[in-house]
Amino acid sequence: MERLVAYLRLFQLPAAAEQRQYPRYRASPLVVTTQAGRRLLAVSPQAQARGLRPGMSLWEARYRCPQVVALPEDQEKYRYFFSCAVELVGEYTPVVEPLPLEGIFSDLTGTGLLLGPPQQACRQLLARLRREWQLPACCGLGPNKLAARLAAALGEPAQVRHLGQQDLAREVAPLPLTALPGLAPAWRSRLGALGLRTLGEVAALPDQALLCSFGGEGLVLARLARGEDVEPVRPCHLPPSRRVQEVLPLEPGTDHPELLRAAALALCERLGRRLRQRGQAARALHVALGFRNHQERLLRHALPRPSALDADLFAAACALLGRLRLEGRQVCLLRLAAVGLQAERAGDQLAFAEMERLGGRGRRLAAAMDAICSRYGERLIGRAGARVPALRGTPKEAPTREYPPAARMEAATISTTAGRRGRR
Repeated sequence: MERLVAYLRLFQLPAAAEQRQYPRYRASPLVVTTQAGRRLLAVSPQAQARGLRPGMSLWEARYRCPQVVALPEDQEKYRYFFSCAVELVGEYTPVVEPLPLEGIFSDLTGTGLLLGPPQQACRQLLARLRREWQLPACCGLGPNKLAARLAAALGEPAQVRHLGQQDLAREVAPLPLTALPGLAPAWRSRLGALGLRTLGEVAALPDQALLCSFGGEGLVLARLARGEDVEPVRPCHLPPSRRVQEVLPLEPGTDHPELLRAAALALCERLGRRLRQRGQAARALHVALGFRNHQERLLRHALPRPSALDADLFAAACALLGRLRLEGRQVCLLRLAAVGLQAERAGDQLAFAEMERLGGRGRRLAAAMDAICSRYGERLIGRAGARVPALRGTPKEAPTREYPPAARMEAATISTTAGRRGRR
């Protein structure tokens, strides 16, 4: 069976993650700076169209584009988005090898009967990545890891590029030496001193000449320049995250407490569902509020016991929001993170202890909602109090909805897209 490797290349992940969290900047030239604030770490497509590139100084970027929006890097956020992309690729094949914040290798050999044609499966993956996480990417297919990575380097966003064994010599030969991943600058300098500029020129040299000039590493370089790579896709996992977080943009911003509670309830639903899927429970909840000046305020609350219940998470979020004094500042981003994760113990069933005390009714409700969401999507069903209305500035009047207490969330009204109402 012919080997088939796919490489998912993520375009400027930090900039894409920031634009997802701040929808008002999706049409603006946005750049992400390093912690020192002097160099550009990533640029959005709008900034790239105006001549901005990673590695450029921030001063030069502002000179070329005065309208540029510069945000400081947040590596924890980018690792979260990357882990979500890895989980999405893992739904198609179990053989996944991530390159942190760069791309993802996957082995699609023998998956045709299950997933259909590989190009179709890759297009579906790119569409889901764009729809669910707003992350632009392209996919390269090839008989080995190097060919797949070179195919992705030649591709455009949302494009699937396939380099077969017969296409390697024609497509790889004109590429510059910089297209070869992992080639050190010192090697490029040595090859450039010999007048070698493209991979085809290196591949055309006799093996004996490369062996005399560069030793055994020269033969490895020649094989790579010809597109030959025997290294398999090595399944590995990212280091276990110490937190699980969910983010909800609130554009253009609000300081209304009831709207913030509704947004917190929606995030607690997602957070609790992810914790139960992972078989974990949280010992504390962090609530971060992002303001229009890109500053964040972080609030922490320790749970009375480790839990993955929506009710416990929502009670902690309400306790934090109840002490909040915004004083007119507009919240445009709400982020909830479950920290202090630990595995759920089968003896006391941490995630459902409180629901068992209430007669198991809430446990059955949570299990039913999880099953429906896993099969039909999270938008199909949810608690009525978690429906956040589209913001059109600050509300003039307070909503009259009475939100259920955390201890009675299992009896909250359930709304579906079909318009069905449940009992309180």
